[in-house]
Amino acid sequence: MKKGKLMLVASLLSTSIAFWILLRVIQPNKRFVVDDAAQTSVIALAIVGKHELYRRNGIVMTAGMSAQPKDEQANRIFRRNEPGTKRSEWNNWPPQAFEEMDSTLNVQQWIQQLISRDPADIDAILSPPNEQDEGAWKYEHLRQFCLQLNALALLLQNECFPETCAQMTATEQWIFLCAAHKNPKECSAIDYTRHTLDGATTLLNSNKYFPSRVNIKESSIAKLGSVCRRIYRIFSHAYFHHRKLFDDFENETHLCKRFTTYVTRYSLMSSEHLIVPILPNQQQAA
Repeated sequence: MKKGKLMLVASLLSTSIAFWILLRVIQPNKRFVVDDAAQTSVIALAIVGKHELYRRNGIVMTAGMSAQPKDEQANRIFRRNEPGTKRSEWNNWPPQAFEEMDSTLNVQQWIQQLISRDPADIDAILSPPNEQDEGAWKYEHLRQFCLQLNALALLLQNECFPETCAQMTATEQWIFLCAAHKNPKECSAIDYTRHTLDGATTLLNSNKYFPSRVNIKESSIAKLGSVCRRIYRIFSHAYFHHRKLFDDFENETHLCKRFTTYVTRYSLMSSEHLIVPILPNQQQAA
C-alpha cells in the first residue's frame, strides 16, 4: 500500500513537471494566469489549432485566462517571487489585510508581512490579530525566529571556527551542552548552532507534536520553552564573542530584541537566562 502511494505521488509530480515544460515550449514568453491560492491541479491538456486549452476543475481555459471575472483578474496581485527576482524586489508587493488572507499559512504570511514592512516595529509584529489562537501565534513566531536565525548562523560560519570557539559559551559563567546527542555533550559553538537549529526545525515540523498549524495542543505548547532556551544561546554567543557581527545583524533585523520581547511577553524564558542586555530595562540593570 505504501509503495503504491509513493508511485502515485511520483507519477503526479512527473506529470505536473511535464505539463509546465510543455506550456513553456509552446509559448515561452506567455504568462499563464491561474489562481495559485485555490490549490487545485490541472487535469488535462489539449492543443487545438493555435490555442492552448487546459482543463482545470472542469473549466476549459486558454492561456492568459482565469476562472475569475475579468474585472477581478485585472486587479489581481501576484504574491509570488518569480525565478530571477532581484533581492531588492523580493516579496515586494502591496500589503494585504489579515482578513483577506485565506491561506492555511495566513498567520505566517501576516507575520512576515509585518516584518517586511518595518522590522523595528516589534510591538506591531508581536500583536496578534483579533480572535487569533494564542498557541498558534506563539508557534508561528518561533518558526519565524528559527528561519531568520539561519541567516545569523550563516554569518557566524565566516569567523566562528571550531579552533577558536571550541565550546558553546557566552560569558565565562556559561558553557552550554549540546542536546542533539544521545547524551548531552560539549560541541564547538558553530556545531552547536547547526545542531540546535536542525533540532528545532525537526521538532516544529513534527506531525506528532504539531499536526496542525491552526490549533496547537497544550502539551505541544509546553515544548516551545525548551526550544527558546536553546536557540537563545546562539544570540548570547554571538553577542559576547562576535560582537561586531552581532551588532550589524541586529541593526538590520532587530531579531534578538524581538525574540527577547517575545519570550518575556509569553513567559517562555526566565529573566535570569536573558543575559544579552538588549531591552531598555536590561541595559539599565547592566
